[in-house]
Amino acid sequence: MGLFRGAAIHEINLQNSARATADPSLGGGWQGKAACGSGDIELFLPLESGKIRKERAERAKEICRRCPVLRKCLEDALEKGLNNESDGVLGGMTPRERREFIKSNGKNLD
Repeated sequence: MGLFRGAAIHEINLQNSARATADPSLGGGWQGKAACGSGDIELFLPLESGKIRKERAERAKEICRRCPVLRKCLEDALEKGLNNESDGVLGGMTPRERREFIKSNGKNLD
């Protein structure tokens, strides 16, 4: 999956979360409760490189830390194999952090 395709898919998922949060009739499951749904979606995407990218990822992870569905988001990212750089911050982790987590723990959060 290319960088832009992965980023577009992540953005669509985040936009769907935002819609579900704004309109409870849309359902949305756990994504509708995500803290990222009402903020700057691009913050979670790897649009830059170097120091700027790292700073944006840290700001995104701050939002994740106060998210009520952080664990479910991480489980979903691990289950779907969203560990490419283009997938951005999901479940409070960068793609690199998710890959390292899988090496150490597998996909099990327990």
